[in-house]
Amino acid sequence: MVKKYLILFLAVLIMFLHLNNYTYIFAEENPKANVDNTEEMREEDQKKTEEDTKEEDIKENDETNYIKVTDLDIAEYKTNMEVGEKQLLMVTVLPLDATDKKVRYYSSKESVATINELGRITALSPGTTQITIEAADGVRKEFKLRVDSPKSAYISVSELDLGDYQEEMRVGDRQLLSVTVLPFDATDKSVKYTSSDEKVAGVNGLGRITALSEGETVITAKAGNKEKSFVLKVLPKKDTRVKDIDLGDYKEQMQVGETQLLMPAVIPQDAENPGFKYTSKNTKVATVNELGRIRAHKEGTAEIVVEASGVKKQFVLSVYEEIKVTEMDLGDYQKTMKVGEKQLLTPSVLPREASDRKITYKSTNEEVASVNVFGRIEAHSVGETKIVVSVDGIEKSFNLKVIENKDYPVEDIAVGKYNEKMEVGKSQKLSVTVLPNYAKDSTVEYSSEDYRIATVDSSGEIKAIKEGKTVINIKAGDVTKQIAIQVVTATEKIEINKTYVVLKTDEQFQLKCKVFPPEANQKLEYKSIDSSIARVDGNGLITAVNTGIATIIVSNGYIQSEVTVLVNKEFIEMDEVVFPAVNPNFETDPLTEIIKNSDDLKVVIDKSEFSEVTKSALKYLYDSKQILVVDGNEYIITIKGSDIVNYENVLITNVEYNETKDGIEIVVNNKNNLPGIISISFDDVRIQRAKHLYLYNESKNKYEIISNAIEDGTISIDIGGKYLVTERELSFLQVNIFMIIIGVFCFVAIAAVYIITKKRYWFW
Repeated sequence: MVKKYLILFLAVLIMFLHLNNYTYIFAEENPKANVDNTEEMREEDQKKTEEDTKEEDIKENDETNYIKVTDLDIAEYKTNMEVGEKQLLMVTVLPLDATDKKVRYYSSKESVATINELGRITALSPGTTQITIEAADGVRKEFKLRVDSPKSAYISVSELDLGDYQEEMRVGDRQLLSVTVLPFDATDKSVKYTSSDEKVAGVNGLGRITALSEGETVITAKAGNKEKSFVLKVLPKKDTRVKDIDLGDYKEQMQVGETQLLMPAVIPQDAENPGFKYTSKNTKVATVNELGRIRAHKEGTAEIVVEASGVKKQFVLSVYEEIKVTEMDLGDYQKTMKVGEKQLLTPSVLPREASDRKITYKSTNEEVASVNVFGRIEAHSVGETKIVVSVDGIEKSFNLKVIENKDYPVEDIAVGKYNEKMEVGKSQKLSVTVLPNYAKDSTVEYSSEDYRIATVDSSGEIKAIKEGKTVINIKAGDVTKQIAIQVVTATEKIEINKTYVVLKTDEQFQLKCKVFPPEANQKLEYKSIDSSIARVDGNGLITAVNTGIATIIVSNGYIQSEVTVLVNKEFIEMDEVVFPAVNPNFETDPLTEIIKNSDDLKVVIDKSEFSEVTKSALKYLYDSKQILVVDGNEYIITIKGSDIVNYENVLITNVEYNETKDGIEIVVNNKNNLPGIISISFDDVRIQRAKHLYLYNESKNKYEIISNAIEDGTISIDIGGKYLVTERELSFLQVNIFMIIIGVFCFVAIAAVYIITKKRYWFW
């Protein structure tokens, strides 16, 4: 205000002096008009002074309210484009309340690329241009844009590989062709299928052939200008009636409260079977549900009947009462404790079917340490006592020493088994023990030397982020342990140009392989199982040595594929070749031997006997096309050899499930990848009533629905992870009231600032 009044004063003074001088001169020249002219000039000067004052007020007021542009923020944009491509620049003028927010766009070479008034860039021809973004107050930003020619070029089909297929089918049978289009990067890889006689057999757009009537037809697959065909012979339909029922392995004696699962099979194996029907003739002694699970209720006998397509098979079940405990294991426990410390005993009782499993606990000196009915020990004072654990006449004990509760330093850190190599996106939790267990500072701290490669939280859970190597530090007290972690990209598959090769002696064939995804380990190793028949070098070049059959293994250390090589002196038809069912060098184990020695299509095992289905067992199932059934007491896992896609993925037989507020939460295969499609049938009524299945997506941190994957308590899945089964559809849209309040508050605050700044509202 002082400045304003000072300027006004000076202006008036100057005008006054000027006017006075002018009046004096004028009066000298025209004395008669002096008085009148002086009055008029004074009035004009007064008006001019008032106008100048108003202009100064307006100018000062504009300078006070005008907010300059300080910067331009350009959202993510591309500096490389292809001819014909478009992109829209998202430009923000800063500050957000700047007075002049107009933005102008320029292109230095509009023949290369143009940009309109909205910031939309259109690439016209190959070259380089400079894009300029200009705002008020001299603020501008610019970048160079390179326009390239379109990369797309048409790649024609050079060859078709029909893969394995059946040249003979029976009426009603189906088969799916697996056609490979070469090269792999061909532009148009779509395949069209035709049948020369659709009355004999039809083929759909996916390559699925359906045999309709007896006769012959030619099946043709065409891609681009290439086509391949074969003659399909359709035979009469087999007699598919059920003639007998094989009950498989079952127990004729059960204890009260025990359950068992029947796994019958029809004879012949390919007979049409709409399903089995189970009946108990004495439901007071034992019942059997629609899945074939028998539950023993009271002592006595009951006849169990199994029926399929009018054929019946039965056996007499004897139910008995008590089973004595034979053994007890105390599990892991501490023999030394500090005053005030607590520990929980976790003993186990064998057999698990024992009737009396009630465990009792006792301390011989409760002043030193006491133990409650749940096995929780609490140390009270320095000294020694004996802890006694009893069940069904069996007793086990150990001496417990209680020491002073003083500061004992950490001496060592024991790290349990962990995986040194992890795949991107996978997690593992470290098992860490501080020694001694009574050390003062037993708090464990974790840190990653490169969190961009892998992170670790306060509980010791490591999460792989991207490829690379890092070190995880584990610290307790003054002791630090380090473990090295290497993160790799998971390999999904190895694609080979041929899965079988027929060669003559001394003839060669070059394998062409690709690893997917491209960022996975691309270094491949080639190995011949029988180099006396066919050998392979480090580049995948196969050389036929002698007549016979050999298997070539292609691997990148994480996944492998096989190529079968047939070497003969003269060309023979593939139908005359008998390929080996199982890789002879593949490791075997007890489960594999059980499957191998079984003559049945279905092989039943108990979860308690096998904690996992091994790679070897999966490989044998894959080759033999047998079915493996895992009896988990409360659930049944079924995996078909024909549904296995990767036998490198071990199948964990334990399925965890717990009740939550939304439904039943199920953890399958410890969240690891499955070998293929598996089915899990549950004996839990809650799951049998459920109609909806959700899979938890860890990257998005939410459940996603899986359609048509659950029916009558059975789920069919091909992805390991955490699932949720519910009777109702869930809505995962959650509104945070606190965040809404914060948002409203911010909106009101911004509106108030705007009103105060602009002064445009009546209530101002």
